Amino acid sequence: MENMAQPQFALVDNTVTLNLPRGLSLAPMTAVRQESTQHIASIAGGEVASVSWIVRGDEMGEYDLSADFEGTLMPFRETVTARFETDESLIVNASRGLILYLYPSIGAISGQEYRVGFRLANESEVTFNMARLGFNEDERGGQDFEFDLVGDVRAI
Repeated sequence: MENMAQPQFALVDNTVTLNLPRGLSLAPMTAVRQESTQHIASIAGGEVASVSWIVRGDEMGEYDLSADFEGTLMPFRETVTARFETDESLIVNASRGLILYLYPSIGAISGQEYRVGFRLANESEVTFNMARLGFNEDERGGQDFEFDLVGDVRAI
């Protein structure tokens, strides 16, 4: 947001709200919980302020994003509003292109541990971030395995 007024005309008590369509959500963050509305205390005339969010695609599709700004122009106490929209749609490809390869052991002996190797490969042109791979055992016991795959998933 750029306040194009003279320096003495500040925008105060500003809020920016991200409008997320169904199929998108705010990505869970480890350090701080994200909120759809963010606050900017003051933007003096001639200054620029920005906010950002990390968005997660929950359903495949194309999405147009928008954010609503509201603030008060001082000293006039006039409400200023604006809507910002993306120029291009956000495309969510889901997990299309992620392939799980399993490499079972050649033989098995009853009552003994059986090992299966695996490799998760990204065979698409899209980068997958924060992918999670989990294996759960049935009621017969065993361990649960879960892996967080961070960064560009090409081959794990």
